[in-house]
Amino acid sequence: DNKGYALNLLINAGKDDAVPALAGYLQDDYLGDRAARTLARIKSQPAGKALADALPNAKGRNIVYILEAIGDVGYVEGEKAVIPFATSSELPVRKTAYYTLARLAVPSSEEVLKKAAENAAFGYDESNATASYINYANNLVLKGENDLAEKVANTLLKVGDEHTPTRI
Repeated sequence: DNKGYALNLLINAGKDDAVPALAGYLQDDYLGDRAARTLARIKSQPAGKALADALPNAKGRNIVYILEAIGDVGYVEGEKAVIPFATSSELPVRKTAYYTLARLAVPSSEEVLKKAAENAAFGYDESNATASYINYANNLVLKGENDLAEKVANTLLKVGDEHTPTRI
């Protein structure tokens, strides 16, 4: 398939001028994954915007692909588009939304990730909610958001005593 091959070539060679064409494939059942991965590899503001703009209309597996790519791009402006998927009834969607919110490390995501970790009793669950909350704290430190990272760490330390055994 020629389009799939062309998208594979763009993974290594694509730049911002390819973003509009790639965005057109984000809703495609067959090529959506490749388009999202290519945009993630371009890793620019226009690529992130294209992904965030496509997310509300995404269907099926393409939701997960686009969510993950937004996190990989680090497109913090896409946080508002990601948050509704953190309460999805579909585990892969919810899990990927947590991953993306943790990667973006936007302060306003703290309550969403904390609630998800609370729902998992701050332990392991299939959604990786607690792991995402921990990764969120780490990414906050990397962004210089030390006060909020300390708040998250204190929350985790408190619940460690309440929900023993918790492994961090």
